[in-house]
Order: sequence, then C-alpha cells, then structure tokens
Amino acid sequence: MTFADAKQILNGSPTVATDYFKGTITDTLVGHFNAILFAKSDLIDIDRYVVGERLDGLFVMPAKEERKIQTNPAARVTDLLKEVFAKTGSS
Repeated sequence: MTFADAKQILNGSPTVATDYFKGTITDTLVGHFNAILFAKSDLIDIDRYVVGERLDGLFVMPAKEERKIQTNPAARVTDLLKEVFAKTGSS
C-alpha cells in the first residue's frame, strides 16, 4: 500500500478500504486459481463463476463494518480507530 492509497482511504467513501483490499486480494487469488493446470479448461466456467462469487462474498461483512465505522462515531471502539478519526477530523 502506498502513502497515496492510505490517504485516499482516509478521505474516501464509506467502503473505500474494503474496496481497496478487495481489488488487491481478488487479483492475487484469481491469479492463483488461474495457475492451476485444469483451470484453463473452458469446461469449468461455472467454477470460475463460483470462485468469483465467493471472493465477492468475502468482502460483504468487512464493507458493512467499515461503513458503520465511517458513519457512526460510536462504532469506533478501539483506541486506534478513535485516534485515526480524531486526526482526520471525521465525526
């Protein structure tokens, strides 16, 4: 993660951090899936679909929690979250 990425996450949408990690991790995991010899077959399009849907599903709950933390000050329960949002001026 670059400094620019971190700055964008601090100033972005309610799910910007989850979206960042989803984009980064999904590409990596799909790359591993595509490296499997039999994954190159056209016969497993359903497998590619299922893998893609599962990867999307991995980020549903983190996005929900991030949205809550971004919009509700009471959800910032750790010292680190309180410190980060105090420095960014987000309420």
